[in-house]
Amino acid sequence: MKSILILFGSLALFAAQSQAADPAPQLTNVEQRLHDIDLNIALNQYEKLRAQLADLRFQLDLLGMDTGQKNEHETVVRSAQQEALARKVEFFEGYTLRLRERIRQMGSEAQSDQKKQPK
Repeated sequence: MKSILILFGSLALFAAQSQAADPAPQLTNVEQRLHDIDLNIALNQYEKLRAQLADLRFQLDLLGMDTGQKNEHETVVRSAQQEALARKVEFFEGYTLRLRERIRQMGSEAQSDQKKQPK
């Protein structure tokens, strides 16, 4: 009877150790597709943001051009518009950089997940 208990105890211990040694569970097909969708959405958003950022910079450059107008009111209005556009450009640059980093992390995660999957 003692030997049976010892046998069951060792089997339980062996099973617990083998479960702990197993690698992380593999991504399912659905999880991989969800990750791919999230990555594609982020890439599309990044592309749109970069295009908007280029447009904002162009608008800022246009406002910076000297139009030859010396009216004080127009100068004040133009200066306010430049400041507002400069703030938008700064916001878009920061947001774009953060999104770019998030996309890189998502890509790294996808690569590491693919390496874990059996071939």
